[in-house]
Amino acid sequence: MIQAQVRTLSVTQEHGRLAFPATVLYDSSDPYAVHIRFPTFDPQRSATTWTFARELLAKGQDTCAGEGDVHLCPHDAQWTHLRLSGSTGTAVLLLERTPLQRFVDDIYRWVPQGKERGLLRLDEGLAEILGEAG
Repeated sequence: MIQAQVRTLSVTQEHGRLAFPATVLYDSSDPYAVHIRFPTFDPQRSATTWTFARELLAKGQDTCAGEGDVHLCPHDAQWTHLRLSGSTGTAVLLLERTPLQRFVDDIYRWVPQGKERGLLRLDEGLAEILGEAG
């Protein structure tokens, strides 16, 4: 597993900018996905994790990318803009660009584009599904 801490700014009209660390994660057992975990500021709640395509994260470093709940866009030389939309609302975040780009570079070095399929355990998954059905 590869993971990295990324300085993150939450941008709201009410509170302005609030800085906190987010953790980006990649596991080759799910080779097409990346995960980003955000801490909670409420001790009664657990951290929030979003999962989306690693290709979206990579594209969002250079150009605006994303449809649906996750959108990424370069903001400036220091930040990448991330918008997450869910059932409880929309979060607008800025992620520090340098560690995020380093993370993207690392995951593509570990599992190059086009090599993801070789890491999927399709036969095991299919046997599990069929075994449960039969």
